[in-house]
Amino acid sequence: MVVVVEGKHAGERRRIGEELEIGRNARGLRLGDALVSRKHARLSANRDLVVLEDLGSSNGTFVNGERIHSLAVLSPGDRIGIGLSMLAVRCSGHGLSREAGC
Repeated sequence: MVVVVEGKHAGERRRIGEELEIGRNARGLRLGDALVSRKHARLSANRDLVVLEDLGSSNGTFVNGERIHSLAVLSPGDRIGIGLSMLAVRCSGHGLSREAGC
């Protein structure tokens, strides 16, 4: 599960599932912000990992304040900065279960 904790869409939650696209025109989590690319980043999960990938965004994707340049493995509590929004990972990929809402 990822939650928007700061920004215009604060309070929105999305289950990561196998893949969650994030961007202004994304199918998964839309962030209406001029600093967000149409297809900005992708979260993916399996039983062992939650991985974040920047999709060539203009303004970058940040994890805990550090810009990522390739894939980043995430843990619960990690904060993702995209445009003016801050997202938080609430579940890890380890032992993901549908009951946990991940």
